Amino acid sequence: MKKVLYLLGVLAIVGGLIFGIMLIEDAYNTYGNIIGFVYILSGFVSGILFIGFGKVIELLESINDTLTNIRFK
Repeated sequence: MKKVLYLLGVLAIVGGLIFGIMLIEDAYNTYGNIIGFVYILSGFVSGILFIGFGKVIELLESINDTLTNIRFK
């Protein structure tokens, strides 16, 4: 599960960056530039959230394994 969330995070960051740059390059007015920057920012934020949730799951699994080992010794 943590690898899936990490992959989704990386894809969100890369996708937001690519689509944002495409919108900025094709924009003929300031609104297109603003929308491009919003795509980049939202892709970055959602990607970091996915990566963070994956890290939380990884740490919780580690804690669970440690407690399971202590309990059954």
